[in-house]
Amino acid sequence: MDHARGEVAGDGPGRRGAGRRGGERLLLPGPADGPVLAEACESDGTLTGYHPGIGLIHNISRDHGEVDALRPQFEAFARHASRLLVSADSADAAAVGRAVQALTYGAHPSADARLEVASAGPDRAVGALRARSGTLTLDVPQPGRHNLDNAAAAALVALELGIPPRAIEAAIARFPGVARRYEVIGVTGDGIRVVDDYAHNGEKLRAAITTAQLGAPRLVAVFQPHGFGPARFLRPELKALLPRLLRAQDRFCYAEIFYAGAPWPRTCRADCSPRTCRRPFVVATRPTTGPSSSGCRARRAQATRC
Repeated sequence: MDHARGEVAGDGPGRRGAGRRGGERLLLPGPADGPVLAEACESDGTLTGYHPGIGLIHNISRDHGEVDALRPQFEAFARHASRLLVSADSADAAAVGRAVQALTYGAHPSADARLEVASAGPDRAVGALRARSGTLTLDVPQPGRHNLDNAAAAALVALELGIPPRAIEAAIARFPGVARRYEVIGVTGDGIRVVDDYAHNGEKLRAAITTAQLGAPRLVAVFQPHGFGPARFLRPELKALLPRLLRAQDRFCYAEIFYAGAPWPRTCRADCSPRTCRRPFVVATRPTTGPSSSGCRARRAQATRC
């Protein structure tokens, strides 16, 4: 959600490209002289090397580094884009866009293309994008305000490429979703919906949790940090975010950190502790044995102040 999009391509009738589930191909060949879609990431600094015909900055948030450290990369990407689109709902993205007279979109009153939200869920997201060329209906098969924002951005890019509005509406309405992006794994016999989402920073966790809360009287979220360094980096955001997001009946399970092979910071043991949050939530311990070994034995811990 905090990535820039460059060299954006449309998805014509009968074609299916990025975003297919189940391990199928993510890219399909198209015309040799047609546009190419690429997702650029600021994690390794290569964002500054892109020179897109159409660039899009959806938001800028704390991921891979502090926003102040990341901003110069986005500013370079903006300067290199022949045409830039930015979200007016992201203050940092909008500020970068103003320097290059970017076209803006979003629900913010200042947006050039206004997004009107009819419903964010619980089963699908519905809204309208009021662009200069007319109004597009956005009927997204996936729930969540963030998915409606994504659809608005994709629709605006498609308009820039000259794709007919009705074709854009039809393509969005049949979008299959992306693996591990609020992917519904199944529903239990007593109606509990199980969702897999690769949310790994504060903004992505907020999007996943609030979307799940739309259709659930109670939420049990199991979060496994990916690496000790990222867990420490995320700690202050979790501390501020979870007390605001979680309802009294919700539970947040902070699972054992997945060790990805990076150096283990010596100070991480205390810094990464979920007990630094200010309200009770579930802390995962070692797996049980026997029939329930696939789950985690959990205990509720009273959070302590730092």
